[in-house]
Amino acid sequence: MLTVEGKWIWDSSYCRDDQGLWHAFFLQADRSLGNPELRHWNVTWGLATSPDLRKWTYRGTVFRPSKTPSFDDLTIWTGCVVRNDRNSWTLFYTGTSRAEEGKIQRIGRASSADLVHWRRQGLALERTGENAECYEGCVPRRWKDCSLRDPWVIRDPEGSGWLMYFTPDRRCHRIPMPLVQLALPIRTIL
Repeated sequence: MLTVEGKWIWDSSYCRDDQGLWHAFFLQADRSLGNPELRHWNVTWGLATSPDLRKWTYRGTVFRPSKTPSFDDLTIWTGCVVRNDRNSWTLFYTGTSRAEEGKIQRIGRASSADLVHWRRQGLALERTGENAECYEGCVPRRWKDCSLRDPWVIRDPEGSGWLMYFTPDRRCHRIPMPLVQLALPIRTIL
């Protein structure tokens, strides 16, 4: 089992490189915060590697909130890593900003050649476009934030593109439940 001394770890995603080495990406926060609920607002992405999915080596922090004002300068939450069509890697993640007090979630993307060093590529998805009404709006008395989170990306099994599943709003009856939706823009950025 993967554990990291002095850290809470949760929400993991896995991939395997060309040499057969497994990479576990996960959210992490220091246990020195004391209150486990504070971890959500003090989070980074950690990395561990394993040749066999049993013995893991912790590699440290590989992705953190933006240092400059951005949609992801407060938090970077759950997502996934996929090998893209250019034979490099793309990380999709949930981001929130300080300017919006973490209340508006957007899905961002970053790229890497080595699964360790990541370069931000900007937004992958936000609440605009033809299906904007399907994305949850801010309803302060109902919920604390506007959910557009937890991206999971796979190759389209019925075509040549990619599919992104994420958490939208149940108000849109065109979307089959459970709470997932196909995001068409993913086809143009991988």
